[in-house]
Amino acid sequence: IKFAKSGRPSVRAVRELAALIGSTEGTKRGLLVTNGYLTSVALKVVDDVNTNVTQFRVIDGPQLRSLVLMHPDLISKYFPGR
Repeated sequence: IKFAKSGRPSVRAVRELAALIGSTEGTKRGLLVTNGYLTSVALKVVDDVNTNVTQFRVIDGPQLRSLVLMHPDLISKYFPGR
């Protein structure tokens, strides 16, 4: 999970996660959840990492907001009083 103060997680952070995924044994899966959005360069890194062996998924700010809006019960469960 990555909180991006500037609205975008860095390409470096995406590359570091991709390297970590690639260095593990067995099935290689990774998930990056961020409140920001990925630049086209960062999305290219994600595309380059995804192969038949490695699965790297990103849920960025717009997708995260959509998921939260589809499941308002999660807000009341994990953030009571809001």
